[in-house]
Amino acid sequence: MAEPALAKRRVLVVDDEPLNLDLLRRTLQREFEIVTAACAAEALEVLEACGGAISLVLCDQLMPGRNGTELAADVRARWPGVKFVLVTGVDEADDVVAAEKSGLLDAIIGKPWNGAAVRERLKALAAAG
Repeated sequence: MAEPALAKRRVLVVDDEPLNLDLLRRTLQREFEIVTAACAAEALEVLEACGGAISLVLCDQLMPGRNGTELAADVRARWPGVKFVLVTGVDEADDVVAAEKSGLLDAIIGKPWNGAAVRERLKALAAAG
């Protein structure tokens, strides 16, 4: 008798650039179930609606309104079991360094990113629980 397939982990991808959302969705969709949001406010709505079914957030740092590190603080406070990965081209910025030191981020992925490296990093984080 065949083993049932393992359910894919659900990943919320947050980016204000539609092209980036599409590229990340296509890069990750084989290994993960992908949900997207175009801003921090929409991401919080998705997290509320999903009732804890999101296991990981992959978020751009620079977005209009609230940035990725601000969203990370909300996610960590409200859903402490959700892993948070920041995608940024400014990993030396004060707010990114402070967020990393305070434990808000589980990983930082630099831009430009490599699809295979992003997949492997997220798979490792998901496997770590």
